[in-house]
Amino acid sequence: MHNALKNGEKCIYISFEENLEDLRNDGAKIGLDFSKYEEKEQMKFAYYFPYEVTNFDIKLVNEITTMGATRIVIDSSSAMVMGLEDEFEVRKELYSLVSLLKKLNCTGLITSEIPGISDHDCGELSRFGVEEFVVDGAIKFYISAGERYARITKMRSTDHEKMPVQFKITNSGFEFLSKIQKSELKKR
Repeated sequence: MHNALKNGEKCIYISFEENLEDLRNDGAKIGLDFSKYEEKEQMKFAYYFPYEVTNFDIKLVNEITTMGATRIVIDSSSAMVMGLEDEFEVRKELYSLVSLLKKLNCTGLITSEIPGISDHDCGELSRFGVEEFVVDGAIKFYISAGERYARITKMRSTDHEKMPVQFKITNSGFEFLSKIQKSELKKR
């Protein structure tokens, strides 16, 4: 998102969980100062209380079209749909969300928590087990042996790295280091 802002794109960050001031402060701690983009109305943070949101699709269309946003973060799908009763309703809501973003030509990054402890090479990819099926791409972030890793588990229409890639969070943002060799993966 920060690179998109630097390239002149308009972006929105919608949170269903985190306090917006905390998000801004956390970003600033790793070198992502969004304040200048907010001042230029190129960046917008919005908070929605999960149980009070009705007609989210209408609000989302309004947010995106009013601003002319081309990128959006929705944090998190887990909180957004937690009031829904069953897997079918969750899948329907998430599918509608992804379809709407595509229709609006807006690239979305939708976060999802993973319940419980999850091994790096298996286990759940999302809270409800349906999110990864309705999106075009899924990246799993995890910690193993005290180190941070990212693994692209799905990325439609592209050839992508299949092995986990180690990364650090620095004052300059994310720094990707190197992929894990298969022999190393078996040792972890």
